[in-house]
Amino acid sequence: MGIIDYLIPKARKWQNITKKAQDLILRAAQVQAQKRNIDPFKEAIHLSDIYNVKWKNKDWREYGDIAFHIIASYPPDLGYIIIYGFRKLKSKIGYDPVPFILKAIEMIYHLRPWKLNLHIEVDERCKKLFDSPEERAKAGAKIIAREISITPLRHASGIYKIMEPNMKLFVKEELKVFNPEAYKIWVKGSRLYLLTKEGILRWITNFLFGRER
Repeated sequence: MGIIDYLIPKARKWQNITKKAQDLILRAAQVQAQKRNIDPFKEAIHLSDIYNVKWKNKDWREYGDIAFHIIASYPPDLGYIIIYGFRKLKSKIGYDPVPFILKAIEMIYHLRPWKLNLHIEVDERCKKLFDSPEERAKAGAKIIAREISITPLRHASGIYKIMEPNMKLFVKEELKVFNPEAYKIWVKGSRLYLLTKEGILRWITNFLFGRER
């Protein structure tokens, strides 16, 4: 369905915006990684080892430890690139862990960090994240805003519809700051999500069983 991104004017405009966002994120992450003297892919491997990713189930609830570590330890651009570094582990663990990490970040408002076995230095910022669901949501929303910014409109337009309710306001605010061009399109909504597999499935479900309330 990638041809849609070229044929529909709004989707084509969105695609140009995503290219600029990709460049911005990559450049920022590169600078941030150099300042910390780390390699994002090696950092993903390190996190996968200390948090025993190979033993995790295909359930976002098991990725709360990595999600919290990422929002507490790295700037959002670098954190976002590290998340996608986990994709290279797919052949070793048998599935792609990235969607589960992103979902855990989306649900970070409800996370109970004190129940996690974290490998992290507890500084003042970390304490705020421990104590405040709102602070965790703000930090997580920065990651989600970047994901939206580089995702084709047909997928990005559906993210808001299924997003965890407590995160919606935070994500809107972060996207408005990080990528105002994308925000102007995204906030108006789009029915292009109906052209994704998830959208088609939802349309069929609504048709057969009635609209969701």
